[in-house]
Amino acid sequence: LSLDYKGIKKATRIIAISEATKRDLMHLLAIPDEQISVVYLGVDHTTFRPSFQ
Repeated sequence: LSLDYKGIKKATRIIAISEATKRDLMHLLAIPDEQISVVYLGVDHTTFRPSFQ
């Protein structure tokens, strides 16, 4: 975890996969709001479902 923490603190921008993750980063690691962007996962599971044959 310490290597991850050091990398996060040095980063100029951080991508979070949800608002909850962003809040956790802000609260637990004191990352400023403006340094974190939220980018949601790119697969819509209601449209793309595995086909069971």
